[in-house]
Amino acid sequence: MKNKKGFTLIELLAVIVILGVIMVIAIPFVMGYIERSKKTSFEDTAYGIISSAQYYVTNLENGEEVIQSITCDYNNCGKLTFKGKVPSGVVNIYDDYTISLAITDGNYCAYKNGNETTVKVLEGKCTGVTVMQYAAGESEDETITNLQNQISSLQSQMDSKTASMQNEIDSLTTSLTSQATINTSLQNQINSSSSLIANTKNKFTFSTSAEQLTGDKWINGKPIYTKTIDFGALPNTTTKTVAHNVLNVDIMWVDMENSFIYYSSDNTSFPVIIADPNATAGAWYVRTTKTQLSITTGSNRTAYSAIVTVKYTKTTD
Repeated sequence: MKNKKGFTLIELLAVIVILGVIMVIAIPFVMGYIERSKKTSFEDTAYGIISSAQYYVTNLENGEEVIQSITCDYNNCGKLTFKGKVPSGVVNIYDDYTISLAITDGNYCAYKNGNETTVKVLEGKCTGVTVMQYAAGESEDETITNLQNQISSLQSQMDSKTASMQNEIDSLTTSLTSQATINTSLQNQINSSSSLIANTKNKFTFSTSAEQLTGDKWINGKPIYTKTIDFGALPNTTTKTVAHNVLNVDIMWVDMENSFIYYSSDNTSFPVIIADPNATAGAWYVRTTKTQLSITTGSNRTAYSAIVTVKYTKTTD
């Protein structure tokens, strides 16, 4: 019978140790290779997105506007088609058709400025230094500096437009203020004209009125009445008399403030009493009695008419 000899314990331990050493050396290398492959694959995806964006802008239909900001959301990237897993982030297309992007697959962040030709890939989700400093311009990275210059340019444009809008607002405010002043002046003229019209209307719309109490009293305590008489046309170098139809007159006088003679052709008005026609040619004057009014003229005044208001007390009071 032959003797069968197996592995000794020492031999088995030696094999295990050798395998362990191999694993210690190989695993990091393999893992590093896998990570480098993932990073390279994501970088290729970023370049694929850029190529797709370039294809998009060079194949626009006539009149079609460029979508300048395209959002990727792990499901799609707008009109962009490319190989690889869809990331999350933003792709910007500028007026000169340069392209910038900042995207992440959850493990890596890829970004480039519109002025750059290469994509940078760093670990992370574009939430740390990679993106925050990129946006805030707090890094010495040339990409950050270029972005900050674009932000400064946009800020300058906004400041310029804001100043222009403020100037337009100031100009409009000045115009409105000026218009308000014109409106106020015009309203004052309208009010003045309305007052003048009202006064003229009051003068020329007197008619023979009913007797009215004025609310005042004469020196003897009797109440004072008033009445307006449309005298009609003045006479021709003579005296014209009309009845005032006031009964029981005690004392009567002419209310000069509310009496006048007017020339109807141009609405010129004059006081009722000018001068004694016996002393001054062309003059006129009015007299009252307990029963009538009379106006005497020193020349032909038939083109003139008179409105006479009288005040009086009564014997019955």
